Amino acid sequence: MKANTAIGLINAHFYQFSSFTSIAIHTAIAFILLIFGILFACLKRGLMMIVTSQSAGGIMARNLLPTAIMFSPVICGLVLFGYRMEICTAEFGLCMLSILNIIVFAVLICPLNIIDHQRRRSQVTLQKTNEELETRVTRRTNELLIALEELQQEIAERQIIEQALFAEKELALVTLLSWQASHDSLTGLVNRREFEHRLTQAVNNAQTGKEQHILCYLDLDQFKIVNDTCGHAAGDELLCEVGHLFQTYIRSYDTLARLGGDEFGIIFHNCSLEAAVLIANTIRENTQKFRFVWQQDKIFNLSISIGLVVLNADTPNMNSALSAADAACYVAKNQGRNRVHIYQADDLELIRQYGEMQWVSRITQALEDNRFRLYYQSIVPVTNNDSETVHYEVLLRLVDETGKLVSPMAFIPAAERYNLMQTIDRWVIHTFFTHLGQSVDFPQSHCPLLEHSRGCLYTINLSGASINDDKFIDFVCDQFTLHQIPPEAICFEITETVAIKNLSKAAGFIRALKEFGCCFALDDFGSGMSSFAYLKNLPVDYLKIDGSFVKHIVEEPIDLAMVDAINKIGQVMGIQTIAEFVENSEILQVIQNLGVNYAQGYGVARPVPFLFN
Repeated sequence: MKANTAIGLINAHFYQFSSFTSIAIHTAIAFILLIFGILFACLKRGLMMIVTSQSAGGIMARNLLPTAIMFSPVICGLVLFGYRMEICTAEFGLCMLSILNIIVFAVLICPLNIIDHQRRRSQVTLQKTNEELETRVTRRTNELLIALEELQQEIAERQIIEQALFAEKELALVTLLSWQASHDSLTGLVNRREFEHRLTQAVNNAQTGKEQHILCYLDLDQFKIVNDTCGHAAGDELLCEVGHLFQTYIRSYDTLARLGGDEFGIIFHNCSLEAAVLIANTIRENTQKFRFVWQQDKIFNLSISIGLVVLNADTPNMNSALSAADAACYVAKNQGRNRVHIYQADDLELIRQYGEMQWVSRITQALEDNRFRLYYQSIVPVTNNDSETVHYEVLLRLVDETGKLVSPMAFIPAAERYNLMQTIDRWVIHTFFTHLGQSVDFPQSHCPLLEHSRGCLYTINLSGASINDDKFIDFVCDQFTLHQIPPEAICFEITETVAIKNLSKAAGFIRALKEFGCCFALDDFGSGMSSFAYLKNLPVDYLKIDGSFVKHIVEEPIDLAMVDAINKIGQVMGIQTIAEFVENSEILQVIQNLGVNYAQGYGVARPVPFLFN
């Protein structure tokens, strides 16, 4: 009995121990497996990927995980407590523990598996979406690359087109600039620069002896009338029409140019002199027939002077050919205008013209070297009237390169022809006023004749160019003020020819300087066709009777009558008279008998140089 009782107790105790141990072991194994699964899980896979993610499933897994870990020990403790308190049997506790562990793992794992499955599906969907997106991006990138390539090709084509357009515009601009550089902007004809270039080529070609060319120089005769009457707009229109007229009668391969102002030039290439003369006369005749109409109410007749030069093996250079043509044209003008003159080396008129051209550089150099000299010649009262003013005419001489004294008749025509007289007139006035102003008592030092004289009067010659210069009066007034010269001591002298060329201009010029205080003398009076008619319009103080009448007054009754008439007209008008070219006492006696106021000439006094300090 006791033995059976003991065995039963041992078995019961063992059973009791075995159940408890099973529960504990089961719980420990579940807990250890859970911990091991957590500790050794891969961070990027399975449960840990879910637990560690930032998604909603990861947040839920992290919230359930502590509960799942603590649930097994708690259940195990409750089961052991129920078993010890005999609330439940060990088998029931073990079964409940297993069921509850299964439920816990099911509750924990199933949502996580669902979440993981959804994650996998999302990954698959995302991967597909990424692949589709990549496909779209790739396709769109390829489309953009194609579009970019097309755009680059279009840009390149546009650049090529723009470069072509720019090159075309640049070529057009260069062509335009080249045309403008070689053509006259007004008439559209070749300009002087291009003409001289082509003339140089023609001369070089002619020097070979194979061909002969003709140079033609043309100058309109009445252009200034149109300009002065109707203005520069009319003059410009006339030049354009005349240029077109000339173009009509020359050959297509000839060169027509406007050389400046109203001057034109033609190069007849490979042409005989006879053919050139024929063409030149055709141009001259049709120019004479041409009528220039301005504003429908002003009609002008024209004519032209032409000079021709043959370009052959003897032509030295372009400049000499152009100078010869210019000289020939000038001879045509001097011979009456509206004609053609052919240059010839032995032409006396051309030789004179060439000599004038040589004077241009000599005059310019003389001005720079200060080689002009001032002389004076006395103009003596014929009567013994103490009230007469003592006169001196200021004369000009030039010292040439060899030191020889040159008469003004040698260089004045050239100076007038080539527009140097204004410069010479200004030099005379400035130089004379400068030295006169530096003389303290210049009236006494240069007027030694009479104690009761009213003083000296210095006569200075003026050219037509100075009369027509609007700024010349201002220059003269400035010189009076600068050098403190009394205007009453100066008498300006102009020739009758200069005065009648522009009567109103000359009269205005005389009045302006007379108002300033100067006197005026009219030189060479009587040489014009209507001298007396012009005289009443010119407010002069002195008449200088033309020397061509005075020098033969003793022998020629007509000259005597002319001088007498001029003197009487002057006396009636209150103008004092001066006889020029009084070469001897016989002439002096005659003019004294006629009542002429003053005498001037070698028979009275020779020119002497001023001795300025």
